[in-house]
Amino acid sequence: MEYKDTTKNIRQIGEELQVGSILEGDVQRAGDVLRINVQLVDSLIDEPIWAETYEREFNAANLFAIQGEISTTIAAELKARLSDAEQSRINAAPTESMAALEAYYAGKYELHQRAPDTMLTAIQHFSNSVKIDPQFGPAWAGLAETWLELPNYIASVDPMRVRMEATAAANRAIALDPESPDAAATFAWHELLYSYDWVNAEETFQRALAIDASNINALHWYSHLLSWKGQHGQAIALARQAVQADPLSTLMATNLSYILADARQWDEAFDLGSKVFSNQEYSSLTANLWIGKMRARRALDAALDLERWAKQTNRDLEAAISLGEILVRVQAGEEISDDIGEIIGKLHIETQLPEVYAALGDAENTIATLIELQKSGIGFRSILSMRINPAYDFIREDPRFQTLLETVGLNE
Repeated sequence: MEYKDTTKNIRQIGEELQVGSILEGDVQRAGDVLRINVQLVDSLIDEPIWAETYEREFNAANLFAIQGEISTTIAAELKARLSDAEQSRINAAPTESMAALEAYYAGKYELHQRAPDTMLTAIQHFSNSVKIDPQFGPAWAGLAETWLELPNYIASVDPMRVRMEATAAANRAIALDPESPDAAATFAWHELLYSYDWVNAEETFQRALAIDASNINALHWYSHLLSWKGQHGQAIALARQAVQADPLSTLMATNLSYILADARQWDEAFDLGSKVFSNQEYSSLTANLWIGKMRARRALDAALDLERWAKQTNRDLEAAISLGEILVRVQAGEEISDDIGEIIGKLHIETQLPEVYAALGDAENTIATLIELQKSGIGFRSILSMRINPAYDFIREDPRFQTLLETVGLNE
């Protein structure tokens, strides 16, 4: 929605998005009548390629039919050839219930915001959608995705409930439509996070991308899998492809920043991360920017970002400033006598604790918190990145760390 009500012309938008064609449209509803106006515009010359108005009775079947007609016509105008499978997906109508469809789109909107309160609201909407129509596969996939991502935004959630809900939804989505790229990608992500099944997850991600090469979730999550295995070149390529597929997505830009940091391409990672950080009020990146800078041993920068993060997320500012100062002192070689545990406890950063203790050079607490996180049953980033995470370089030879790597399937 970034270009809603914009004063920019089509050429400017095309240049920003690096695309040659742009689809414009508006939707009007009067009672039970739906009117959709669309036009495909050549962004290089700002001239329409094709335009059409659709006026139908407002119901789910007509919405899917219009969507299919628009997609097919655009493909023809752009001289793109649709495979039989692609045409079948375009023509599919996964629900006949308007109420289920509206709840689904409301869930997608809230999930897209990627903030603690909106994640909970998304779960409510997706749950309502599948309650109305238990056969609505995309809503099950959306519900699974939200449960899978929830611990990244609310660390205090019950891990057993998250596991149960995510597993049920992911299994239901893939059972309803094994050929859905969203269902396949979500199932693959679940297999990685909860079963540490790297082989099955990778095969399922590849199957999702074989169905739809630009599927955002598959590109996003598969790039993480490859990165955590140390296949950085492939991971970066997929993450860049995701940004190209959805250039307005903050999440995809955030993901690319993560992947670049995993590859220790610090400057590009932090430059991109800072742009995302400054353009929105909340993002999971606001936590991971300072953590990434700890990994890179840029303690002063990490301390400044930690303070900004605390302000943006309403954390204990005094504790954040204290931790930042301690990070700087530790990197300078000072011995620390402060009560680190009390300071960290005020910040509620349970899922990042191993990396914080690692930055402080505390091997025992680093390993202890890694073990505790692994026992939670949720595949947090701190755990799944162990093989390539530079924060853990100083404990790699510890037998307990080697056991952890073996437990999560990263000892090869």
